[in-house]
Amino acid sequence: DGNTNQSESQIWSFCTKIPVLERGTLVDPRDAQFYNTIKIGEQWWMAANINYETNSGSWCYNDNPSLCATMGRLYDWDSARNACPEGWHLPSDIDWLILSNYLGGKEIAGGKLKQENIISWQPPNTGATNSSGFTALPGGYRYSGFDFALYGRYAYFWTSSSEDINNSWAYFLYYRQSNIDRNFYSKSYGFSVRCIKD
Repeated sequence: DGNTNQSESQIWSFCTKIPVLERGTLVDPRDAQFYNTIKIGEQWWMAANINYETNSGSWCYNDNPSLCATMGRLYDWDSARNACPEGWHLPSDIDWLILSNYLGGKEIAGGKLKQENIISWQPPNTGATNSSGFTALPGGYRYSGFDFALYGRYAYFWTSSSEDINNSWAYFLYYRQSNIDRNFYSKSYGFSVRCIKD
């Protein structure tokens, strides 16, 4: 009847506004680990933090291997540059800027990147929708003094863009904000790594 047709029309209109995410998979030939991948704009990203154990300079949060399995490893900057498999690389500052702009700018892009639950992220996980499919997880970070901090609250991601001999740019997401921001940090810190396709 007329009401049914109107309802179907409204549903169809709503569905056509939902972006269709182009997904893929990757098996790292170095250790046979499996990763989901996601196309965001013209960029292909891994949809998980990489968990490749480098010869040195990478750690599980609190030295707990089960957290590596879910959150990936934390890398110092030198190791981060060698963490991605062939055909992928550590994203530059420009790569992250392109991603942020595609998702509407830094004020809201963080929410579109964060996994939407409050199991991995502490509440309130402000603005989190994961509408991009990026599935950012709050792996915290490792101090240069062997301490770990901010698990469940912050996600830090290295860029390949060095600020000077001691520091590099990194992007971060926060459980109480929907934005994505950046700062430069000591290259000795341990941050997460998301790889982007060459």
